[in-house]
Amino acid sequence: MQPRVYMLVLCLSTLVAGPTLAAEKLILQLRWVPQSQFAGYYAAQDRGFYAGEGLDVEIRAGGPKIDPAKLAAAGQADVIVDWMPAALEAREHGVPLVNIAQPFKRSANALACRRENGIIVPEDLRGETIAVWPNGDAPFLAWMANLGIPVDGGSEGVTMIEMGAYDTVDLLSKAAGCIQVMMYNQY
Repeated sequence: MQPRVYMLVLCLSTLVAGPTLAAEKLILQLRWVPQSQFAGYYAAQDRGFYAGEGLDVEIRAGGPKIDPAKLAAAGQADVIVDWMPAALEAREHGVPLVNIAQPFKRSANALACRRENGIIVPEDLRGETIAVWPNGDAPFLAWMANLGIPVDGGSEGVTMIEMGAYDTVDLLSKAAGCIQVMMYNQY
């Protein structure tokens, strides 16, 4: 073949093969440490679903000192998994978050209380000490505000304490009459 024909064949083969595009890098920031609630994200990565859509997804674990909305605001996360109340609070403070999905019909956030404290209905919480997560009190505060129960102590309100660990120790040791739990985890 003549040199011009080689160039033509080379050019045509490049056009047919198309450019090799690098996958778009994306950081997915979780609210909490890896556990069953995030299994779908890890399964999608393991099965190549992200790669199949041209995405190179890095899944970052969350934890007690990690605020996904702050990381998104700082440009350190592209997609976050967060509680709706926390995300709405972040939006109120100027973080331009957009809700992509709300997969659960109801919040899995709940309180677990000692049986002997006789808490049957929310009104029974008055006068109790409640242990809440250090970075997860937004749903609890919203609930108390909706019920009209103050969170500054006293017989008509509740006393909030910061949970020492993300487990049931504060309840079992009687440091608190109730603790904040997730229905799929501590409960």
